[in-house]
Amino acid sequence: MSNDSDFIMSESDPSRLVEYHGSAGHVVIPDGVKIIGEAAFQCCNALESVTIPEGVTELEHAAFASCEQLTRVELPSSLRRIGEGAFRHCNALESVTIPEGVTELEDDAFSSCERLTRVELPSSLRRIGEFAFSLCNALKSVTIPEGVTKIGQDAFSLCRNLANIYLPRSLVVIGEDAFNTHCYNMILYLPSESVAESYAVVNKLNYDYTEEERKAIEAIKEKRSAYVTEQMTAERTALQNAATKKRDDAVTAANNTITDEKNRKASAEAALASLGFFDFGAKMTQKKIIRNAEITIINAEEMLIAAEDEYKQDVAAIEQKVKNKAIVFRSAAAKQYKMPNWRKIKKNRPKYESYDLGYSFLSEDAFEDVDL
Repeated sequence: MSNDSDFIMSESDPSRLVEYHGSAGHVVIPDGVKIIGEAAFQCCNALESVTIPEGVTELEHAAFASCEQLTRVELPSSLRRIGEGAFRHCNALESVTIPEGVTELEDDAFSSCERLTRVELPSSLRRIGEFAFSLCNALKSVTIPEGVTKIGQDAFSLCRNLANIYLPRSLVVIGEDAFNTHCYNMILYLPSESVAESYAVVNKLNYDYTEEERKAIEAIKEKRSAYVTEQMTAERTALQNAATKKRDDAVTAANNTITDEKNRKASAEAALASLGFFDFGAKMTQKKIIRNAEITIINAEEMLIAAEDEYKQDVAAIEQKVKNKAIVFRSAAAKQYKMPNWRKIKKNRPKYESYDLGYSFLSEDAFEDVDL
């Protein structure tokens, strides 16, 4: 266990720890320390664990770098800054929880921590620096919290066993080779229509949507399906009603014709019966009326049969007409319920602007909205 005499404090700032010259394996930093200075514990090869007390706000450059036996570190909730290379080459470090309040992991903060398997990042985090977790070969999964806007160049490069990275929608800048250098089995899980997705597409990285995105897409698919089903049902009903009305109108017209002609025939037969033997002309007229009425009745009866046959044909054609309209309905559903994803890149590449640590996605017009 460490002694207070093992710690050297700054003469100008007694709250700043500038050097540790002990050889203990388990170190508890004394109360009152606010800043752990540059390289204060660098190359302390006997150091196995360290407890940093509440009140410490800053770990400066290389504060614990190359402590090759360090397996455990407890970071306080008061911590606000983890400096460049603070835990670089801590080859035995297995897990770390970054406390809430830390907004930035500076460059190389945990690079070459070869046994680091678990990292918990806080919701307060906004920036991950260059090479922050590069060469962390045991790291398998990382969740970048919502709120992070920038991931620096090579931040997770050469993490050979990194399989799953969950990226937030808040990302604005992703640096060159942040993920895609020797991360052989990696899948990025990300929101659709995001900078993260455009980065994955342009760099030809394996990616999929987050569970939240999948649920959103499935919900949209269900809405589209319900819309198409509703429209097809309405179209089918409309076509059925139109076919029925057409048949009924034809049947009504034919029946009215039959009724009228039967009445005309009956009147002509009555008139014919009342004529005398020598009323040849009048008889011929009534017989002609009767004959025409009979022909018209026959034609009307054929119209009844034709109406039923045409009705059957119309009904048989309804399903095909509905299927043909389904294309229109699906297109309308796609416009009404937009699918939140871009699947294809147009011939003109997305426009990126290089600044700071990487590239920022600027042009949504470079993508083609393709419905699932």
